[in-house]
Amino acid sequence: MTDFSAQLIRRLDSRNINAVTLKELAALTERTCPRPPTAKAMDFDRLGTQIWNAAIHLSDQSSPMLKTWPQLEPQLRVLAFFLLDAAQRCYVKHGNKKSSQNLVRVFKTAMKAARICINANALDLCTRLFEKVADHVEHKQDPPPEHKKDKQESEADEMLKELTADYYLLRATASWKQDKPDSVTFWLARVLLLPNRADLLRLAEKKVDLTYEVGKAALKKKQFDIAARWLEQSYSIFDDIDQEMLSSDFCDLRLVVALDFGMS
Repeated sequence: MTDFSAQLIRRLDSRNINAVTLKELAALTERTCPRPPTAKAMDFDRLGTQIWNAAIHLSDQSSPMLKTWPQLEPQLRVLAFFLLDAAQRCYVKHGNKKSSQNLVRVFKTAMKAARICINANALDLCTRLFEKVADHVEHKQDPPPEHKKDKQESEADEMLKELTADYYLLRATASWKQDKPDSVTFWLARVLLLPNRADLLRLAEKKVDLTYEVGKAALKKKQFDIAARWLEQSYSIFDDIDQEMLSSDFCDLRLVVALDFGMS
């Protein structure tokens, strides 16, 4: 994996991407990325960072390669995440004191990559990414009671709570794109909305957006019972939010949801 990643970076720098490279890249993102030996953890970290930055550069420059190979950016982002994630697992195994702060970085990388995959309709690739993130979410181990968290660890834990909620929302979004309404319900039920925290208001907005889009789509198909259920869920989210925290756009969205709910 490291040999191909290093070669890939050189090809990206020289804009020398071809069908063979894309095929190898696709095959690599379908494999399980191994946990590197301790001595190689920093190499995985470095290569993941370089591939991530190369993808940003291609996007910022609107590179013609992204039009020729529309799946290139999602695959680059996911490969970068796999490399960074593998390094992170090595850090945790060996008790690196900064592993919790680094996990925030890995999580942010995963969420950005997931959004890019969803926008590119690379949903199978997105699912493989989610499977990796799920390991962190579902098997998170709390430190022993005698462990005292410092300020940075506490801040990292709070950020991870927000990122985990974002993860559930993105899983719900991907499920909707895959026409899996039961899975949408499953993942949305896990989103934690904390109305007393202004920085989580955006998660409420995203949850409203998603439930409204699902309800609106059902309404267009004249699936009125399904539409009513989703639009009611969308409208009920506003009840959990301090009205003084609502932005003007969010208030407008509430009105739109209410009108469509009445139509259903």
